[in-house]
Amino acid sequence: MIVKEWIKGIKSYGKAVKIIVEFNLWKYFVIPGGLSLLLTFFIILLGIIFLPELAEYLNENMIPEFLKGKIIVILTTLFLWIFLLLLNFMIYKYIVLILLSPVLSFLSEKVEKMVYGQSQIDFTIKNFINDILRGLIINIRSAIREIIFILFCWLLIIIPVIGAVLSTVLIFCIQSYYGGIGLIDY
Repeated sequence: MIVKEWIKGIKSYGKAVKIIVEFNLWKYFVIPGGLSLLLTFFIILLGIIFLPELAEYLNENMIPEFLKGKIIVILTTLFLWIFLLLLNFMIYKYIVLILLSPVLSFLSEKVEKMVYGQSQIDFTIKNFINDILRGLIINIRSAIREIIFILFCWLLIIIPVIGAVLSTVLIFCIQSYYGGIGLIDY
């Protein structure tokens, strides 16, 4: 049953590409691409501005005197960058989905009109704000659930061998599921 649904989902990507080509919707890829670049730039800028100072602070106030030194500052900075990248990896899709919710709603309505001949809803500020709020609520709820499930999976790592394998597979499945949930709403 799950495999059949998975195959059906993969085939739907082919249909989506056909619709994109047929109705010349390529221009709508510029908005998510540009937003992703801006968000990535912003995260890197935050890291450049704050992480070296944070590493110095941690080295001065949290590290025992006998361990203090330049190598510890470098290692702390490295671990802070890894933490920032992991945090970005976890919440990036939700930030993008929240910010793109009005665009995705508009695009969904446009495609429904083109493919199925359904009438398109007129653009209003009220609908625009509702789309943003709805996307915000759905994605915050999904992010919280995903983080809780992933933390549980990380606890499985303490089980030798099987825990590491099981944790990896479960984390992949959880992230795939919640990535799909964020997009299926539209």
